Amino acid sequence: MLQLATDPAWTALALSRFDEVLVDHAHCEKKAAAHALSLLASFPDVPGLPRAMARLAREEAGHLGQVLALLDQRGLSLGRDHGDPYAQGLLKRARTPRRERIVDMLLVSALIEERSRERLELLGQHLPDPALRAFYGKLAEAEAGHGALFVRLARRVAPAEAARKVEWALETVGLAGFGQRNSTSLSGGQQQRVALARCIACDTPVILLDEPLSNLDAKLRLVMRRELRDLQRRLGTTMIFVTHDQEEAMSLADEVFLFNAGRIEQSGKPVDIYRRPKTRYAAEFFGKVNLVPVSAGELDGATRILHGPNQIVLRAPANVTIPASGPIACAIRPEAWRITAAGPRSIPGRVLDVMHLGDRAELRVDTPLGIQLVVILDDAKTAVGDAIHLDPQPVFAQLLSDPTGSTP
Repeated sequence: MLQLATDPAWTALALSRFDEVLVDHAHCEKKAAAHALSLLASFPDVPGLPRAMARLAREEAGHLGQVLALLDQRGLSLGRDHGDPYAQGLLKRARTPRRERIVDMLLVSALIEERSRERLELLGQHLPDPALRAFYGKLAEAEAGHGALFVRLARRVAPAEAARKVEWALETVGLAGFGQRNSTSLSGGQQQRVALARCIACDTPVILLDEPLSNLDAKLRLVMRRELRDLQRRLGTTMIFVTHDQEEAMSLADEVFLFNAGRIEQSGKPVDIYRRPKTRYAAEFFGKVNLVPVSAGELDGATRILHGPNQIVLRAPANVTIPASGPIACAIRPEAWRITAAGPRSIPGRVLDVMHLGDRAELRVDTPLGIQLVVILDDAKTAVGDAIHLDPQPVFAQLLSDPTGSTP
């Protein structure tokens, strides 16, 4: 679409291509009438808006008829609509399925009308034909009136919309009816919901949450974590969540950025960082891990032989990435170990400690590889002092460069 501006060079270009401008103008009038009808259909209960939009749609349709008559006089057809990227971009930002954006839509509509007025006024000042100058002058006045109408409507509905938006935000975070409560009388979890409601009511495109659950008790943290995730999915709002809690990152994030001394150590999906850490820092920070010094050996079918301390042999997938140089550590998550029957390849160990955590138990096991942390389903049968054997082929094993380690 030919864009008009106050620069004389642009004005001259527009006048030299007036037929193209006229076709574009017809499409603009057509879309303006459709936009007014769309607002009427979308917001029938906003006081004064349906009647105003119906009148506006009739006026825009009348203008369209006049422009089409001009096209016919000049032997032109309506042709293809090339669109107006500026107006389309504004409307795309304001348009949403939520009714809370009615004020935004009205103000954006006023902005587009003002831009249209400037363009029409420009043509009215420079067209050589007196009849066309008068025609476009009247259209510019009409566009000014339309812009003022949208502004008046926005001012009229803004207070009611603000109150309604507050109610909607409180209802969204599960605090319907709490609008008159003093925040100091609310519980910790309710205060966190109030903070979220404030962000939602302001229609914030990005919400920053800086360790919002750190001061809550363990049970409430779990509840709020689930509510945060559900809320983000319902709203589709981008949330940046700062946390030192690995479980929060695993359960909430679509993508994790792990920082170390102000630099990104690793980024990716939570499960990828957990199972495939690229550095020792990432492995130790993002969950519990056993780090066993090893040297990479030969391939044995679908496995890679790893030589550990005390001539213990571990096995990893054949496609495991081997660091290029320096000492290597095999990163094994506690739940990757499996307790197995005694055998020629099993790793013997003795249970030093058992921590029962409800659905699971954490064992500290003394083995030839060193003390290993092992997580199992809590069957209440494993006790301190028990002799057990570990499978030498962990479910997940990752090889890391280990500058602080030594070759076994």
